[in-house]
Amino acid sequence: MKEKKDASSAADLIAAHDGKVISIVTREGTPQVHAGAKVKKGDVLISGKVEVIGDGDVIQNIRFVRAKGTVVIEGKKEYNKYLSKTYQKHSLEKHKKNVYCLRYQQNRFFLHNPLNRLESDRKYAIITESGQLCSKVIPRSPFYWVKTSYQEMYSKKMVYTRKQAKKKLLNLHREYIRRQEEDGYQIQETAPEFQVLDSGYKLKDTVIWRSSHHKYRKISVSERKKQKEEIKTDGNYGNAH
Repeated sequence: MKEKKDASSAADLIAAHDGKVISIVTREGTPQVHAGAKVKKGDVLISGKVEVIGDGDVIQNIRFVRAKGTVVIEGKKEYNKYLSKTYQKHSLEKHKKNVYCLRYQQNRFFLHNPLNRLESDRKYAIITESGQLCSKVIPRSPFYWVKTSYQEMYSKKMVYTRKQAKKKLLNLHREYIRRQEEDGYQIQETAPEFQVLDSGYKLKDTVIWRSSHHKYRKISVSERKKQKEEIKTDGNYGNAH
């Protein structure tokens, strides 16, 4: 029963990235690579196929298991981030219009200053607040209030200085490295390079990382049968002749 259960969950451990194998420790299955080997994404690192060898180095049987082990791979990622020299800065004007709504069950009553008009061709930030009326006096008060504020927005064209652009790009780079580490990458080397272009700024880097996080590829029933049949055909399965 245990062998059937192992076979049903049989899977190869495959590379999730391109890179170079730094180390490999196999706990279950058959290793297919060695330290120093270069691998491509999808290559089998540890096979779920285990050959049972008998006398005279004859294959007596094949077991299929879920490969287990730790394979550390080192690879690199190219990082490129561009920042235009100009950008739009959005700000709020002092001019603001408040609209109040009192709600009782399905009834709504609106209050506002009709003389305080909004220009229809402009953009506005809409801020909403709400609450229950007399909640301290009447815990389950059926009266509610909603305050909606419309505040005019304007945009102004700004230009990054070299110092501002470098600071922003370096902050974005640090955030990128942080996310990579959260995803399980061990950063080995990073050397960001800041560049000034005609239309903007650029930060590029070659990030060297190591990771032991890989994927599994299930060994199908048909594949297991095929491999066992091949050994029978070769005459190496069971008793040697």
